[in-house]
Amino acid sequence: MCDQQIRVCKVFFLETVGINEDTVYGTCQKKDSSGIVTHDGRGRHKKHKCVPNHMRSSIRENIDSSAPVELYYCRKHSQTRYLPESLTLRKMYRMYQQEQQQQGAPVATESAYRKIFKREFNYSFFVPQKKISATSVHSIKTQKRDQMSSKQPSRGIVRRRKLFVSVRMLRKKEPKRNLESLQPALI
Repeated sequence: MCDQQIRVCKVFFLETVGINEDTVYGTCQKKDSSGIVTHDGRGRHKKHKCVPNHMRSSIRENIDSSAPVELYYCRKHSQTRYLPESLTLRKMYRMYQQEQQQQGAPVATESAYRKIFKREFNYSFFVPQKKISATSVHSIKTQKRDQMSSKQPSRGIVRRRKLFVSVRMLRKKEPKRNLESLQPALI
């Protein structure tokens, strides 16, 4: 009975089984020569390539060799260590590449170097500010406050404010009066 083909009404078959037409056609196309439907390959993938342990350790050693510095003014609050301002991640990778080529060892890709740097190290590239004592910070703040209080608004701003106030007063007194004659004065 397995080798025999039996004709059925397509509409009756689809309604009885509760599937649509595309499912039947897809199943028929995936059939192999023995009549068995092949396994659905969605969601399956090969194992990702991983960086060997000896390469990982050489990357870690290279990153550790670039002398990180703790910043004076924020070391209490931050665990981040900062690398010199002259370095970038690309420069560090190029130095790693040259070092590995001189030793004749295999070189990891730049993306692997970046992943290890970002995930395993709490380093950042930052230009440290000058060391500022608490008294000098206080004096800088007072200087800025004095500068802000001493600034006077420009004459044009003062004139415009006075004009707007006078127009507002006129509108309150005489709301039905046509004030179009005052519009060119505003501009």
